[in-house]
Amino acid sequence: GSQAMLLYSVMGAHLVMVGAGVVAMILMLFRLAGAATASRENEAITALTIFWVTTTAVYTVLWYAVYITK
Repeated sequence: GSQAMLLYSVMGAHLVMVGAGVVAMILMLFRLAGAATASRENEAITALTIFWVTTTAVYTVLWYAVYITK
């Protein structure tokens, strides 16, 4: 029913977050390989790190909500 739809929607949105994070990391790898590091690059790395940690935190909450509390 509606709970299953909500679950799949939330998990799908999280999957999109993970995919975006992986793509961003790959792009950052190419950017860093082609240029010397500058302060702007460091800011981009920090932003990507914050995004990835947030994504991991969301996964932890989803895992608890789906698999522990059922």
